Amino acid sequence: MPGLDGKELTTALKIAKKKPRNFLFAAGSKVEDHYLELSKKRIPKSKAKEAKAAAGAPKAYMGVVEFDKDTGELVFQTNANFADKQTKALRMLVKKRAGLKSIEPVLKLVEVIEERDFEDEDENQDNQNQDSDSNVNNQQDAEHDANAEDNDDQASADDAEGGLGVSQKQLAQASLAWEKTRGAIKKDVEKLQKEIIKTFKDAPNSKDLAKSVKQMDAIVKDFGDDLGDKIDKLVNATGEEAIRLQQSVQSEIKKQLNHVQKDPLFKQIDKNPFAPVAIQKTAEQSLKAIDKMFSN
Repeated sequence: MPGLDGKELTTALKIAKKKPRNFLFAAGSKVEDHYLELSKKRIPKSKAKEAKAAAGAPKAYMGVVEFDKDTGELVFQTNANFADKQTKALRMLVKKRAGLKSIEPVLKLVEVIEERDFEDEDENQDNQNQDSDSNVNNQQDAEHDANAEDNDDQASADDAEGGLGVSQKQLAQASLAWEKTRGAIKKDVEKLQKEIIKTFKDAPNSKDLAKSVKQMDAIVKDFGDDLGDKIDKLVNATGEEAIRLQQSVQSEIKKQLNHVQKDPLFKQIDKNPFAPVAIQKTAEQSLKAIDKMFSN
């Protein structure tokens, strides 16, 4: 299972109820796929990619979690937009997978997040205190969650489809596939640039040539940004908005496919005599595969 799990997950959440922690969260298509990491140290932003891959999710959320004594909620503060689906996923992870029925987790959107290294504290004592609190409230928690169980199960089913013919897992796969495609194209262009510069390194105009070669960066700079953004928005959409966004995604796929097939630069780069690359083929295959997913 991705991220913290089992006793380690339960312990970390109990500590977070007593002391603020940094968090990294990604919602998968099922409760066992959700990813959660809690740390007293700041979590590197680079780990978000790992969380998304582990959960099969298009987005990951980072921030600070702390207990609100006034509301009795464990508040996960983030500055990234989220939908009710993510809050439901977090709730199921805490209550079902971690088994902490007395904790009520919520995601909260804030403008500024103060991620920081929290001081070392006596975590063992916290665990003992929290276990005591949990024993006192167990009976009340059992009655509360018995009523909420059916709602949680229905939320899980709703998350899986979101009212569309494309499941949440498929949307996550599409987003990750497109991100991987853009990365592969960028890597190919960089490989070609290095090979050209290497070939003409002793030429009198090598510096000017290097500057010209760098102009190829424009090919990949913004390529596919719109499609990636639209897929991510579709993940969080419901009802009529979801239908509208799905149509927008399909339209964007056709637009990008037409660009890749007709722009002569893509073909010229693939046929270059310096390095074997395949940016046109890579982009075309990926777009057709994503288009097929939405057309089924």
